[in-house]
Amino acid sequence: MATYWTVPKGAVGGSIWSSAAVTRGNSDTAGGDPGDSFSIVRLAGQTLQRRGLWTVPNLDGTDSDFGGSPTLFSADLGDGKQTPLVGACNKDGNYYVLRSRHP
Repeated sequence: MATYWTVPKGAVGGSIWSSAAVTRGNSDTAGGDPGDSFSIVRLAGQTLQRRGLWTVPNLDGTDSDFGGSPTLFSADLGDGKQTPLVGACNKDGNYYVLRSRHP
């Protein structure tokens, strides 16, 4: 059993509202509330240690959560190869897509 804190232990706030998207050895989460939880976070599957983090640049306001589960999919990015991706919808109205190996 492991725990990942989106805010410092004992702090108020910070949450992950939805299911994680799980790939081989990794878990991608998208959360709500300030701290890491305003981000798409890549966690190690066994230990839940943070492997990567991406936050919407230039956040405007305090309601820029990712309220739903991230989606795993693949797409051709113009090189004829399928690239593994992870995407999540933010309350700012945008669906953000990242290479799943580099959140």
